[in-house]
Amino acid sequence: MGTTVSERMTRDEFYQFAIDNIPDYLDDAIKESEDYEVILDDVKKTSGSYKGLRIFNRPGLAVPVVNLDREYDSYERGECLKQILERMAKLANSPAPKGFNTSDLMHYDLVKDKLYVVVVDKNNCNCNLTYDCEGLDDIVFVVKVLFGEDKSGVMSCRVDKELFLKWGVDKERVIEDALENTQKMFPLKIQHICEALGIPVNDEAPLTLIVGNEKGFFGAASMFYDGTMSKVASRMGGDFFAIPSSVHEWICLPDNGCFEHSDLTDMLNTVNSEFVSADEILDNAVYHYSVNDGVFEKVCLE
Repeated sequence: MGTTVSERMTRDEFYQFAIDNIPDYLDDAIKESEDYEVILDDVKKTSGSYKGLRIFNRPGLAVPVVNLDREYDSYERGECLKQILERMAKLANSPAPKGFNTSDLMHYDLVKDKLYVVVVDKNNCNCNLTYDCEGLDDIVFVVKVLFGEDKSGVMSCRVDKELFLKWGVDKERVIEDALENTQKMFPLKIQHICEALGIPVNDEAPLTLIVGNEKGFFGAASMFYDGTMSKVASRMGGDFFAIPSSVHEWICLPDNGCFEHSDLTDMLNTVNSEFVSADEILDNAVYHYSVNDGVFEKVCLE
């Protein structure tokens, strides 16, 4: 199998390398399928886009898509090409979600139980249909339809304005159904940061909680589930700061006088610029929850 190269590849060269070599790692049954075809696509996400590789040409049916930009980043970090191709083939070899035809998308009754929400940066959102999020200015809800999921993530599509208009239902009903579903499909997970890192809990250090979901992706929406803020405040013993570390989770710290707003904001900006990909940044501002007022709002630096 031609999985070695003598020089580092550019991103475009990696795309072509994947197309040329992925067949060697696919099941024979897939390559013998009448709709087998290796296709390179521009895939739009809720925020940003990526080069995607899919193995089937099945109009109207959901099929797995490999994120080639993410795999190129793994290659740039030094992961061997054989491992990358094996991982890509594992996803491509996985069966498409059963019983879901994209023609179902035209009928609200057929998809309403598959709706869920994610929260994204309003200023970096590709979707032309968003929903206000707790009255916040820079964070919005986007509704998506779930096709299927596995350990690597979910297969879904955004609900844009065109699809919404075809449904002929109230916008409020869509967001209500999606929010209700999300809490069931992606259960809330509140975890001590030490537990998340797999190290012993240090009771002398300030309590730090990670708020996300059990699935581990797009968990920042869980902060807006019914009762989440009250649960975090209860564990914190009062008001708390919430740092949007990405679209996947929040880092929460007690408002006990130990933290300066400016220091928390500087920390967030450093994390966003050095450790979080641009399409996964949720915000560059720190938020605060007041128990007495029941208000979750952005911290304004003086």
